Amino acid sequence: MQSSRSRVPAVQRLNLTPSAVGHGLRRLRRLLHDPLFLKTPSGVKPTDRARALAGQVAEVLTRVEGIVSTAGPFDPKNAKRCFTIGAPDALAAIFLGPLVACLARKAPNIDEHDVRTRVAVGTILGRPH
Repeated sequence: MQSSRSRVPAVQRLNLTPSAVGHGLRRLRRLLHDPLFLKTPSGVKPTDRARALAGQVAEVLTRVEGIVSTAGPFDPKNAKRCFTIGAPDALAAIFLGPLVACLARKAPNIDEHDVRTRVAVGTILGRPH
């Protein structure tokens, strides 16, 4: 946002929705006690604090990109992760059973929890809830 003076390129680069970028920016503003960007007629303008942090943030992002780019491909058979699935009951009733069955076959070490139907998921997988 600092170089483009707009949120749109940040949204596209991060592959996030404008709402998600806005929420993230709001959290950063609270955390850093600074508005970070100010609206002007020519777009957004970084505050002094945002300009001071820009180099450090760019360095951290470069390091994170380096770490992520060296990660191996996702292997569902050996992955050990936990996913929380939240869905309205009507949707969960339609897709949750087939999804859990598919995960049990293709990703046996994945632990999935549905916020509303945790008992049903555990029962389908034969796991305690």
